[in-house]
Amino acid sequence: LNLTFPRSGANECGVVGGNEAVHTLLANELDTRDENGALEKRLLGMDILRLALERGTSAKHAVEVCIHFIETYGQGGPCCN
Repeated sequence: LNLTFPRSGANECGVVGGNEAVHTLLANELDTRDENGALEKRLLGMDILRLALERGTSAKHAVEVCIHFIETYGQGGPCCN
């Protein structure tokens, strides 16, 4: 696994990926809170990229990894993290 810049990388299978923050005024609408009022934790884009590059054996498999983790844990968080 080689994360060349903070937002892109490649793995030993030749899978290449990248991540870019998208700033939007609607970001707060995606926040959900648990029963105690705390924000639910979600994966950052960089977490998803890292998982895809660690586990992906092909481009298609890397996409399937991303889909699995987004469906299971959600994606979110501030763009500054």
